[in-house]
Amino acid sequence: MFTNYDLKKRSKTYVSGENFGTALKLSIILVIWQVISSVRENLEPSGNINSEDIQTMSGVASKTFAVGIQILTTSILAEVLVGIFTLGVTFGFVEWHRRNKAPEQPVKVGLKFLGSKTIIDVVVLLGVRFIFTMLWTCLFIIPGIIKTYSYSQATLLYADDVRAGREITSITSYLKKSEEMMRGYRFKLFWLQVSFILWWILVGITYGIAGFYVVPYYQATMAEFYLAVRNNEPINRAKMHFDENDEL
Repeated sequence: MFTNYDLKKRSKTYVSGENFGTALKLSIILVIWQVISSVRENLEPSGNINSEDIQTMSGVASKTFAVGIQILTTSILAEVLVGIFTLGVTFGFVEWHRRNKAPEQPVKVGLKFLGSKTIIDVVVLLGVRFIFTMLWTCLFIIPGIIKTYSYSQATLLYADDVRAGREITSITSYLKKSEEMMRGYRFKLFWLQVSFILWWILVGITYGIAGFYVVPYYQATMAEFYLAVRNNEPINRAKMHFDENDEL
């Protein structure tokens, strides 16, 4: 039986001692992204809107629509771009665990899915996942949250097939496979991510500096979660009694 405590304890071995340098190199692109995002958020002025702005906006519906489209497009691009790097990093930790050996070229491992043989598949998978999740969210917020966690392992399932040399016949099938695999585990992943809230607050108030530790730690934990679920390890019901009905 595994608990979230177990997963985080395992993942700390990757960011401790001599392993920390390798874990940081593996996660360096995501770390840089986090630092830039944190600095930008801290330096951005608060968007206070005065009465003149409201009057101006009220008369320009077309501009509002254009802004909405721009935000949606930017969100998809960010989801895909960050998703490609996230997949490389997380699967790098997955392989590290399986082989019980640190990658010799961690930066290269983190960029693995930028290769010509996988980039199109990954972009399509991430894009479709984002669109499906958005559609469910538009239907109602709760289904959107459920689907977010249901589809969360799709990219790692794809990466495992690539690693095994299996033929990739249907990209969207990984969403269904992830949904099936996550039954009984969605709420557990939710609480696992919630347990990092204080860490992310620390990243924010330090202008991303804490991300040099938190990002590798978090991605290693997500890798441990995937491995536990993929291996069908049962949930520790004594500590996860509220997961009985699998509400998320």
